[in-house]
Amino acid sequence: MAALSSTLSTLPFSVAGGAVTRRGDCGAVDLNAFAKGWIVDAAIAVVSGEAGIESVLVSAGGDLAHAGAGGVRVGVENPQRPFDNEPPLLVFELSGAAAATSGSARRGFRIGGVRYGHVLDPRTGRPVEHTRSATVVAPRAAVADAVATIVSVLEPSEATGFTDRLDDVSCCVVAADGTVHRSSGWTDLELRS
Repeated sequence: MAALSSTLSTLPFSVAGGAVTRRGDCGAVDLNAFAKGWIVDAAIAVVSGEAGIESVLVSAGGDLAHAGAGGVRVGVENPQRPFDNEPPLLVFELSGAAAATSGSARRGFRIGGVRYGHVLDPRTGRPVEHTRSATVVAPRAAVADAVATIVSVLEPSEATGFTDRLDDVSCCVVAADGTVHRSSGWTDLELRS
């Protein structure tokens, strides 16, 4: 706990009472695992409050949320074949919730001619190689966004156990070898043909 307190005291900002106060140079602060989901949640809140709106879907490239009546079918891209004309690996129903996918299929970088995914394991500083994609469904997009990044870093068997311990959060993880791992809550969401 002392190490965590020490780390938190060195952050260039503080958060108290819902307000963020800058305490230093925030140029290196990276909110990629949270920001897009937060923006999706904010858009849902604005649109849902408008008169006459029965249902709304906001999609921001891997992060999406649905509010209101009905639901939508969402396809999970096959990270082994990330092509626009490729059929989805699987399909799930999203209703009154949010989803986020994190993975290496669309975003990454090259070093010495080798392509790596953009998700880095904070324990090693190296790109994650054991997970190709992780899709998370949660009550809010910011939660789904952050948890999708966490789940991408964990081994697939750890990832499903992690989300099983969270309220109303489910995941589907595609391992590097193409094996699909589902949390216990995911089976209720997935549509089978």
